[in-house]
Parts: sequence; structure tokens; C-alpha cells
Amino acid sequence: MAAISAFRVHKNGVHQTGCLNGAYTPVTFSAAHFNEGGYFDLSTGLYTPPPGSGKMIFGGAVWWGANAKSPSLAPYTSSNFVAKIIKNGGVALRDAACQGWQPAGYTNTAGAVLPAVVDIYEDGDFYELKGFGTSANGINDLVIDGNPAHTYFCGICFAD
Repeated sequence: MAAISAFRVHKNGVHQTGCLNGAYTPVTFSAAHFNEGGYFDLSTGLYTPPPGSGKMIFGGAVWWGANAKSPSLAPYTSSNFVAKIIKNGGVALRDAACQGWQPAGYTNTAGAVLPAVVDIYEDGDFYELKGFGTSANGINDLVIDGNPAHTYFCGICFAD
């Protein structure tokens, strides 16, 4: 099985402001570290694998850089941070809930990381990264950090 497409996109230092409080926000990207085959569309934030069928391996991270409600160590609190890969506009491949992860030395920040996520794709499937966060202010003022090491989406495609 040979890799036929691969990508790693990031925000290139551009923060994403006005993100939704208590709802999923599509993560936007402004730069590609690489985009073999050109199958990631920066204008839509969607990755559409090459025609055919095969397997995908994804990874990604979302870092809320401002106004994030500090996560609690107790389970089932109202402070929740999630990164989610969505397939075909509505099917979640996997959640990476972040309860209690606040980077040392930072306030009002939180993050969620998706390790290797595997999926089988068919013609016409497409994928996107979304983030869920809780604002410390209770309004739509969350900021997704633009640092390329903090917020990114990547994947590799193998044909059958």
C-alpha cells in the first residue's frame, strides 16, 4: 500500500477570533507546510482524498489562546475543550476531550490533541477539523491560537 497524498496545514501565526462558546467552530488554516497532490483546500478548510478508496491516518491539535475557561480537574464540569475530525460534514471520527489540561505558566488557555486517527475512505468523502471550547466570559470570544505548533491538522492517504 503506497501513500498517495499527505498534508499538514496550520494557521501561520494568524489567530482565529470570535470562536463559538459552547459549540463547535470549524478551524481555519492559512498555510500548508506540505500539501502533496493539493487535496487540502485552504479556502474551505476541507481535505478531500484522491479519487478511489483507501485508508487515512489523521492528527491535529487545537489550542485556545485567550478567554478560555480554565479546565477543572473534576470530571463532568462545564469547562470542556475538544478537537474533533468531522467526516462528510457530520460524522465525528474521534473526540479528544481535554479536561484539566492547561499549559503550565499560561492562564485562560487550554488545548486538545488528536493522536493517530484512522479511517477508511471512499470516493467523495471529505474531512475537517473542529474545536469546541468554553469561554471564561460566557460569550463568543474564544481565540484559537495561530502558532503553527499549537493548532494544526495533518493526514496521510493510502490507496487500496
